[in-house]
Parts: sequence; structure tokens; C-alpha cells
Amino acid sequence: MRSRIGLLVLASALLLSGCGGGDPAKPATKQIDINPKPVAQLRAGGDLRWPVSKIASQFNYYQESGPDSDAGDVFDAVMPYLFRRVATGGTEPNPNYLVAAESDGRTATYKLNPKAVWQDGSPFGWQDFDAQVKAMNGSNPAFVTNGNSGYSDITKVERGADDHEVKVTFAKPIAEWHSLFNPLYPRSTMSDPVVFNTGWADHPLTSGGPFRFEAADRVAGTLTLAPNEKWWGDRPRLSRIIFRAVARDSQVQSFINGDLDWISASATDYGQVAAAPNSAVRSAPSPGYRLLTVNGAPGALLADQRLRVAVLRGIDRTTLIRSQFAKLAPDLGELNNHFNFPGTRYYQDDSGPLAVDPAAAGRSLDELGWKPGSDGRRAKDGKPLTVRMVVQAGDKAYTDEAKLVQDMLGKIGVTVQLTTVPAGQYYRDYVEKGDFDLAGVGWSGSPNPVQDASAIYLSGEAGARNYGKIGSPEIDALFAKAATEVDEAKRAALLNQADHELFELGHSLPLFQKVQFIAVRSNLANFGAFGFGETDYAAIGFTS
Repeated sequence: MRSRIGLLVLASALLLSGCGGGDPAKPATKQIDINPKPVAQLRAGGDLRWPVSKIASQFNYYQESGPDSDAGDVFDAVMPYLFRRVATGGTEPNPNYLVAAESDGRTATYKLNPKAVWQDGSPFGWQDFDAQVKAMNGSNPAFVTNGNSGYSDITKVERGADDHEVKVTFAKPIAEWHSLFNPLYPRSTMSDPVVFNTGWADHPLTSGGPFRFEAADRVAGTLTLAPNEKWWGDRPRLSRIIFRAVARDSQVQSFINGDLDWISASATDYGQVAAAPNSAVRSAPSPGYRLLTVNGAPGALLADQRLRVAVLRGIDRTTLIRSQFAKLAPDLGELNNHFNFPGTRYYQDDSGPLAVDPAAAGRSLDELGWKPGSDGRRAKDGKPLTVRMVVQAGDKAYTDEAKLVQDMLGKIGVTVQLTTVPAGQYYRDYVEKGDFDLAGVGWSGSPNPVQDASAIYLSGEAGARNYGKIGSPEIDALFAKAATEVDEAKRAALLNQADHELFELGHSLPLFQKVQFIAVRSNLANFGAFGFGETDYAAIGFTS
């Protein structure tokens, strides 16, 4: 399981670790909760029944329709990720694939593990890198890709000192170069546009990981992986991973019935899954977060930076968090950075400009001409100060959150109109179209924030996911500089400057970091809530 940048359903997913029959008020304190066991102590064999919402129809990560979460759960087990996340933030070379890797910004050198081979026995080599660049750099439109960021800046791929060294040259410094070739695909599937576009449609074509494709039954809704006989690392303990298509609203019952070996659950599911036979509940902080997004587009009510900052200063995030999660995650605090999480090496609190202060918020509103009437509600030139907050239906946590915001802002004279819309329409018809004043949005963080978060915070066409249309030349310039800054600490400092600017602008209000809540079979080891870590598929297994 890996984090992918994208929209997430977050609000109710903050839970704590526990076990069957345990106390659901016990706080989550672990950074990783996977029941770690030495592989030698696990029994050999066993099937891991893994839920997906559907059997995906594209297993090429780089094809236009490829990187959804259902496909990702499969190719994470079979394809090589050259870099892996680390708990303190950022990435490091994955020793299964890389002996070393370094870059001066203009040239990246990859020293491959000489044992690394594809499923057909061919070794990893510079030709795989070269084929991936040619497919992904936009030079051949027959390759229908999901973007060419980074690859279009590569001018040359060549053999290094030997067959196990690859040198990649860039036209300009690339800061997050480790995001490229991650995952790496073989030249045999990246050289032909037809194979690239459709060859992976039914199942993974090959493997460079601990598991390989074995079978798929789309009628039964299953896809099965088996250990890869060509894998050079530790032998997987499992006999098979069976991905089962189960609708998300049916997964809890399937787990309770014993038909699945793990699920990602919500707070409302806690009691049921914790009480299920042979079950455990594991949790840890995750790279997901919830953001209160503000519409500052031209013509919108909150287009005035001073007004939206005043409104946001009326929201007490600590009260929001405690009201929902006091029992489930009592140590959970405010998220005060758009790019870094508490506990990671570059986290700093930049939230000062939006620090809660109802009195100061009221004074600012007075200065802007929004005066309270006899009923305490503010208006200006006969127009009431009414903020429209769009709420996603289907989860009580979303509704409770919105009502609290409504109550808090009501105390400073701001009327909040709640508009509840069907879950299937929330993003498509409201958030993405800018049909809101305030909206809660979930995002997944990334070890490559310059590349992956830029669409959320940049202005103009580059800000495709900047749904509130709030930006500035200063933020754009900081991102541009960070994109070519190879020094990690200096790059992080630039992003933290951008973070401060985002708070100054009233771009959005980070609320909280998500906590994973994973229900598993109690004898499942080396699996559960990985936090910022990576899944070691070869180490997953069952205790005797």
C-alpha cells in the first residue's frame, strides 16, 4: 500500500489501535502498527484475501487511466519502486533494486542491484530507463500517458561504468528526481505504444517484485498473485494474494463474515470490526490530511483576502478535532503546515496568520464594513454576510464538522448556509467547479511535494486542483525555485516559505492529519497501519 496524491475520504477515518473486545477509547500512539514478527517465525503458505472495490482495467501505472488505488494495490506487489518512503519524511533508495543513487541536479546516477531481474530473467538495465523516458517524454503521442513531468526534461539516458549503472542527464536541475522511474517498467513493455496502452489492461504483464500475476476471474471478481520465482530477495511467506472485488459499503460485513483478511475501516465501523472473531484493529498516523478549502475566485464572496482571513480566524480547529476525536485520538492536534506533518524533519508551525481569535476576527469584519445588526448577524450595504459551505452527504462526521463551523462563525456574526449534496456529486459538481464558499477536502501527502502538491497551490493553469483559485506570484516563484533546488533542506525551507504565504493569503485551513484504521485477522503479521512506511510484501504472513 502506498500513498497516492489525490482526493480522499477522510473525516471519520481517525481511529486508534486496539484488538477484538478492546477499549475503543484507547488512544493511538504508535507510528507504525503492523504486528512485526521475524519472518522465520511465520508459517509458510497461506492466502491473503485483499479487498478492492473493483478489478482494475489498467495495470500500467503510467498510462492515462492507470494509477487508481485498486490497480495500485496490485502493481505495488509486482513492480519495482526504486525509492521507498521513510518515517521522518522523504525517501531513500530501495536496496532490493538500488545499491546507491545520487544526483547533482543535472545528472542522476543509479547503481542497480546486480541481482535484479525481470520475470523473464532479463536483468534490469539502462535500456529499461531509456525506454521509459521515450514513452513518457511526450515525443511520441501514440503513448497515451498520464503526464510527462520530469521525463520531458531528460536529454539523455546511457550506460554507466558497467551494465549495472545508469546515467540520466537533465536539461535543467530536477529537485525531486527520485520520483522518476518509480516504479520502473521493463523495456519489453515500454517500447510499443500498443503494449503500453492496452497490454496491461487485463492483468500485469510481468514482474520485478516479490509477487507475479497468476490468474484473474472477472466474473468472480478476483485477481490472484503468486510468489515470483525470479525474485532475488527474501522468499515471500504467503502462497497467494487474492484481490477480491467487494463494494466499499459491503467490506465491513465481508470482513466480519470471514471472507476478507483485512479492511480499511472508519470510526463508525470500529465497534463491529473490533468485536469480529479473530480480529485486531491497528492504527497509525498517515500521510493523509483534511483541508478546509476557501473559494477566493474573482466574484466570489471571499475573494477579498482580508475578509476570508477574518472568517477563518473565527474557526477553532482544536474544538473541531476534540469534538470528533477526543476518545479516538486524544493526542491529535492541529495541522499547521500544508506540506509537512508533525514529527517529520521539516515540519514547522506557519499558521500564525490564521490563529483562532474571534475578537480579532470581529474587529477585522467591523473595519471591512460588515457590521452586526440587532440580531448579531453581519451585513454590509444591506447585504448579509452569508457564507455557503457545501457538505458531502453520507457521513455524520462531515455534517457534525459543518455544524460546528456554522456555530463558531455564527458567534462572530457570520451566517453559514449548509448545502448538503450527494457524495457522488460533491467533488465533480461542486468542489471542482468552484460552487462553494467553504468545502472540506481530503488530500494525500507525498514525499515529492513540489511535484505532487503544486497543482493544489499554484495559480493559473498550473493550479488544476487549486479549487478556490487563490494564489500569488510569490508562491509560484517559490515553487519554481524549489523545483530546481537539489539540496533537500534548502528545498524544504522554500516550501515552508510558501506555506507561510498560503496562511497569509487565507488559501485554506489545514485541519488535521489522518490516522489509518486497519482491521485485520489477529494472526496476520507484518501488515496493518504502515504510517509513512512501506509494505514489505515478502514479509507478510500468518503466525502459527
